[in-house]
Amino acid sequence: MKIKVLNTFMDGRDRFSKDEVREIPDETGLRAVANGWAEDMAGRVATGKPKQATADLVVDKVTLGVGDSNG
Repeated sequence: MKIKVLNTFMDGRDRFSKDEVREIPDETGLRAVANGWAEDMAGRVATGKPKQATADLVVDKVTLGVGDSNG
C-alpha cells in the first residue's frame, strides 16, 4: 500500500515523517490510515480522524534524601 504521511508517527522501529510518501505492507498502511496518521494514495481506504489524547499531569512536591553511608 502506498501512503502519504499526514502526521509524524512511529510503528515499531520505523519512523514515518510528515509529508513522506512510502510503500508499506497493507496491514501497517491500513492501521495508519484508520488512525488518521496517513492517507491512502490509491484512495481505496477513507482516512480516519486522529484522536486527540488528553492527560492531566499532577506534580507533587517531592524531596529526595541523599546521604552518605560510607562510615
